[in-house]
Amino acid sequence: MISPYTKTFQYGSHKVSIKTGHIATQTEASVWLTMGDCVIMVNVTRKPCQDDRDFFPLTVHYIEKFFANGKIPGGFTRREGRPSEREVIICRLIDRSIRPMFPKSFKDEIQINVSLLQHDSSVEPDIAAMLASSAALALCDVPYTPIASARVGLVNDNYVLNPTKEQATFLDLVMSSTQESCIMIESESEQLSEDQIIQAVAFGHEKIQAALTAIIELKADRNPNATAWNSTEEENVELQAYIDAVNKQHSDQIIDALAITQKSKRNDAMSQARESITKAMLKQVESSDVDVIRQETLIKQAISAIEKQHVRTQILNQKPRLDGRRNNEIRPIDCQISVLPKGPHGSAIFTRGETQALVTVTLGSDSDAQLLDEVAQSGKDHFMLQYIFPPYCVGECGMPSSPKRREIGHGRLARKAIQPVLPKDNQKFAHTLRIVSEILSSNGSSSMATVCGTSLALMDTGVPIQAAVSGIAMGLIVEGSNFAVLSDILGDEDHLGDMDFKVAGTQKGITALQMDLKIKHLDLEIFKGALHQARDGRLHILNEMNKTIQEPRQEMASHAPQMTQFNISPNKISVVIGRGGATIKDLIEKFNVTIDINDDGLVKVSGKNKDSIHDAKHQIEALALELKAGDEFEGKISKILEFGAFVTIAPGKDAFLHISQIAQHRIENIHDELSQDQIIRVKITEVDEKQQRCKVTMKNVPQHS
Repeated sequence: MISPYTKTFQYGSHKVSIKTGHIATQTEASVWLTMGDCVIMVNVTRKPCQDDRDFFPLTVHYIEKFFANGKIPGGFTRREGRPSEREVIICRLIDRSIRPMFPKSFKDEIQINVSLLQHDSSVEPDIAAMLASSAALALCDVPYTPIASARVGLVNDNYVLNPTKEQATFLDLVMSSTQESCIMIESESEQLSEDQIIQAVAFGHEKIQAALTAIIELKADRNPNATAWNSTEEENVELQAYIDAVNKQHSDQIIDALAITQKSKRNDAMSQARESITKAMLKQVESSDVDVIRQETLIKQAISAIEKQHVRTQILNQKPRLDGRRNNEIRPIDCQISVLPKGPHGSAIFTRGETQALVTVTLGSDSDAQLLDEVAQSGKDHFMLQYIFPPYCVGECGMPSSPKRREIGHGRLARKAIQPVLPKDNQKFAHTLRIVSEILSSNGSSSMATVCGTSLALMDTGVPIQAAVSGIAMGLIVEGSNFAVLSDILGDEDHLGDMDFKVAGTQKGITALQMDLKIKHLDLEIFKGALHQARDGRLHILNEMNKTIQEPRQEMASHAPQMTQFNISPNKISVVIGRGGATIKDLIEKFNVTIDINDDGLVKVSGKNKDSIHDAKHQIEALALELKAGDEFEGKISKILEFGAFVTIAPGKDAFLHISQIAQHRIENIHDELSQDQIIRVKITEVDEKQQRCKVTMKNVPQHS
């Protein structure tokens, strides 16, 4: 058995320990990482490639074990189920960080299993999981260039490495870097400037080196004799021969097809070109011992390589892009609002070129919020943004299905872009928000179309957001020292380029950013240039959106639910709810409203009728009324007896007025002084808290004439 080995280092305010060689010894590599009190286990397995696959089968599985926080899972089976959105997002963060660090010719199957075994409320497990995954891969005999990851916060104008959850920060930036440059970013920020984001990235890259050095030293100490991996030269030579042959005989067909600016027609032309070229080249081979399937695969790879090189060369030579635009040009934009005036409470269609999103906003009450029952958090989420990418949006046939990782990731990015501008004051806006973005057509950055459409739809709804938000996707082509930054990229440019870079924000600054690098190095100056070029594009899109609607509507749609909220004493909650919930159920049925009460006594009443909401509020306040001796009330005589009367001082609250407390003189007949439904003023003299009763007097209490 291999002896255990431990590597430790200080990382911000936390001590990190990486231990290997003591668990899961049948895996390719296994790591047990501790960061603070957070414990992550990573197990990597590998299966050598035994076919002619043309992709890298890398899969990442991240699971948060409920026992990590001393909890038992909910649900019938009481065991961990399908991944939560949070777990999917962490899977994507790991995948996006490590995938570019493998050579493109590497095709072995790699599976990374990541488990949160112990939760620390002050440590975000995503960074620990990313570090552990990179360390485990560094111990494998695979051609992997190590990376390290970190979170950067902005606290009191100071950048902080891996801030705790308790620290109030204007920035939440997760990044991964090699020794040379940053290769992945995911951030949410409070409308920060481009320069502040650049400084944050530079700060993070510098601090990451401590973790990266530890991982590199771990590899050197623990895996010094790793088997060198080389792509087979024969395959490279063979493929290059096919590329040269296709270039020489059929390049005109490829170039002519790529010259078509309309996506669907261009795709059709390229499909015909591939089929025609493949048939023509297969006919040239008459020998029976040729592997036709292998040859066909190489021909298709050659066509793709030529297609990619032609598009990249055109862009670097400052020639028109695939759809005829200049590098910094934005496609035509069209904005529509209130497209569904009677269904959802706000709606918009945002169109940019061939990308189009239908976004709807539905308002709800506290009971409509998403319930959270996760390892690291529980409670309610009052803001849901769901992104849907149906097959028809790219002209394909397919069955609608539950959201995949890509859809969850795109929805989360759009949520990050919008979250900073939502109203912070719950007293002014307390609705639950559900936003649905269905992509109707896609050709480049449907997630950023979702951001723009969501901003429009929220304003159409009347949600008091701080400012409009727009988003743009940027691309990059790099060949040696020559490079070109592309604004508002197409789907094909994303596929053929070296960077996918999305930026969302307001007129004031950036609210969300996502960058994925497909190459192993990006100069910081290129990143700066791309960020500032993105700002120009983002502001252009904002100006186009403002032509349709510039600020939230002053009033919500007539069919939108109305809401009011107020506070009652926590010790009166049981009175409002009643025995077995009878009182609150009666109120809900009587006034046709929804009533939510939290443990602090905050009451939210929502419904479609303002008068019903007002009446329900009045009744709840009366039920929760704090009665104290000496308080005066104006009430109505509800019942007269021989020895006194009952006075309704608030809805559902009657006080007893004894005949001796009506006047200073002796009264023989109570009916000489009081009458049914008479309005009088009384003062409380005695309160019985247990029985919820009180006694009142009219003596020395001025009466209305």
